Amino acid sequence: GTAAKAQVMAKDAGGSWEEANTYTGEAGDIDSWRWHKVTVTGLRPDTAYVYRVGDGITWSDTREFTTAPDAGGGEPFTFLQVNDTQASELNGFLAGQKALEKAAARFSDFRFVVHGGDTVSSGGNEDQWEMYFDTTKNVLGKTVYAGVMGNHENENYNTEITPRYPYRFHYKVPDYATRDSGMYYSFDYGNAHFTVLHGKAFRDTKQIDWLKYDLAKNSKKWNIILIHQPLYSNGSHATEENIISARNVFAPVLIDQFGVDMIFQAHEHTYSRTYPIRGSQPLTDTPVVENQTVAGLTGVSLWDNPAGTVHQLNNACGLKYYDLNEKAETKWFVPVNGKLCYQPYLPTYAGVTVTENEIVNAAYYVDGDREVLIESQGIRKTTPQVNPPRDVKRSYANGSMTLTWEASDPQTDQAVQQYVVSVSY
Repeated sequence: GTAAKAQVMAKDAGGSWEEANTYTGEAGDIDSWRWHKVTVTGLRPDTAYVYRVGDGITWSDTREFTTAPDAGGGEPFTFLQVNDTQASELNGFLAGQKALEKAAARFSDFRFVVHGGDTVSSGGNEDQWEMYFDTTKNVLGKTVYAGVMGNHENENYNTEITPRYPYRFHYKVPDYATRDSGMYYSFDYGNAHFTVLHGKAFRDTKQIDWLKYDLAKNSKKWNIILIHQPLYSNGSHATEENIISARNVFAPVLIDQFGVDMIFQAHEHTYSRTYPIRGSQPLTDTPVVENQTVAGLTGVSLWDNPAGTVHQLNNACGLKYYDLNEKAETKWFVPVNGKLCYQPYLPTYAGVTVTENEIVNAAYYVDGDREVLIESQGIRKTTPQVNPPRDVKRSYANGSMTLTWEASDPQTDQAVQQYVVSVSY
């Protein structure tokens, strides 16, 4: 069949679709199911656009999105963060829909949505994907979507059906990031750099090489990681070998070598957060400033210039929940409402606000028409944004990668490790 087309124009242009830019995509077949992908270029920063897709004759309803601000911008922004909608029946997706719509109303100036993975129960089930998008279209049809590939997207429980995730989402991934090795990619927004990892592919050395290079050449003040399987967990899966092995692989890179600020994770269907962690140890003496006001959010608790990385898990935005694993090591976790692993047994969402000096995670659960704040907390980091290293290059020898770079222009009190770490393995 014919590849899809997309028409795009600035929202404030006020013109007809005949005046819109038209882009032709690519198409293919998978399991007698047809996919389409369209790449749109030439967009202006911080601009609202409307778009529609179709075959050139029949068109979809109008949807919209707003592009990111200019690179390097430090203006505050908010994104919505949800996990593990993971339904197989309509009632589960409807519960997630209600929570997402309440999140969009509460944080009405949000700029994009981050889903931590396990969007559906079975990644090869097209009916489940259709239910997910049908129930979320009122929110997702007006924004940008950054998704993480979870195990339920990759494990379809039917080997004759191909998971839909790599065909559903048109992310700019490395050429060698296949369905088997997982989808991983990164993007910048304002003063933050987001790196999306495929947690189950922790043994894939290509992903680790790419991760080191991606973090080394980044110069944003905030480094944020999105991953499905948690590195530090006290939920149902905490004692599983693949969780422990993934931590042993990812943690030295993310936490000790490159100093990531916050890691958003999913998979455990609980609410929990850690102390700042470095060298596999919780930094329990990290100072905290209480009752702060950040970008209009009040009563916020902040780690004050932590030396480690905070791991945040915002429960599930569906109807499936887990509890504390009594066999899990819990030294890393901050008690929340008196519990190391907090569980309201209700769909949960977070609005995450990033400013020049703070990241705030404000998490709510939805109980009927009520939204109940779990807590509003995060990080304050007053160290300045650093200059980027120049000409970062990768080289390979004997199966090992070495990163080289030219030093950035000197800044006051800027140590080398603040902007890049040499890695060879």
